[in-house]
Amino acid sequence: MDTLLVVGRFCHYLAAMILFGSSATAGYLTWSLPLASREQVMSRLQTVHRAAALSAMASAMVWLFAVAGGMGEGWVDAFDPVFVGKVLSNTSFGVVWLWRLVAGVTLVLLTIVGRRGGTLLALLSGLSLLSIALTGHAAMEDGTRALVYGSSDGIHLLAGAIWIGGLVTLALALSTPEGGGAAIRRFSLLGYWAVLAVMLSGVVNAWFLVGSPQYLITTTYGRLLAIKLILVASMVGVAMLNRFRFAPRLARDPDRIGHLLRTTVRIELVLALLVLLLVAVFGTLAPPA
Repeated sequence: MDTLLVVGRFCHYLAAMILFGSSATAGYLTWSLPLASREQVMSRLQTVHRAAALSAMASAMVWLFAVAGGMGEGWVDAFDPVFVGKVLSNTSFGVVWLWRLVAGVTLVLLTIVGRRGGTLLALLSGLSLLSIALTGHAAMEDGTRALVYGSSDGIHLLAGAIWIGGLVTLALALSTPEGGGAAIRRFSLLGYWAVLAVMLSGVVNAWFLVGSPQYLITTTYGRLLAIKLILVASMVGVAMLNRFRFAPRLARDPDRIGHLLRTTVRIELVLALLVLLLVAVFGTLAPPA
């Protein structure tokens, strides 16, 4: 069932982060765009939000079936309504999942009939994303450790979503006429804080999960975590290249530099996908700490 769990977790993380991150950053990143460009970005984001909300619902179902199969006798229990019902009613994962189901249905409805990139969409998708921290490794801690680790995990999720979802919004802004420079400058400022929050909370999380630095080399979990750190560092490097080398030259050579910016943003998004894939795999492994 591990493969099914990885697929469910990966798709859910991706959809939930894009939904929250892009809806939370849309207004800020498009504020300085010409009206026509802003409307174009917001219209495309509405489609992205609808697809993300539906994907989050579908992947949540896959995640539930994978957990049920892991607790039971594999595929037989994964889709057994009685056993799945027991998972929902008798486990903390099930209770959180039911709340996430209600939030997910509401989010789908909001993306269909609600305002584009509205505050309610960002708020509810953020709460739904935070609920993931209630079913992770932090949920196994007690007392102060649970509070510190849970808070750090929540910050890590939200900041990572701002970064990834903001990249989606930025990519759409860069595809519009005269949309690159203003969006890049605004994303850079937002990105500084998001990256700082990701890195600081990541250090706290790593301390709870790995403990000693030696486990980054001697355990499978640690080696995968080290790879994740390298990928995140690569994302930071690409972002700095955009901000300090390409963005200042955009006005002088909009066609060539605009193409380079769109390419590097796509590279960042690919790196983000690899990071989320590793996060999905972590759910199938026991941390060494």
